[in-house]
Amino acid sequence: MNDQLERLDVTKLSAEDARTLEAQLSAIVHHISEDVMPRVSERRTRAEAAERNQQAQAAAVA
Repeated sequence: MNDQLERLDVTKLSAEDARTLEAQLSAIVHHISEDVMPRVSERRTRAEAAERNQQAQAAAVA
């Protein structure tokens, strides 16, 4: 898909196709910012907390 986007010459799109593409890209960006990024952030936070707990346990044993 990335390769297709790189080769897309938007100057040759009709006005309707350009609006459709803009709407699709907007929906993708919205999905990423509203759905994907919060989950990534949550997973990162949990992983960092788990690592801190593991380090604290290792320090307590040592």
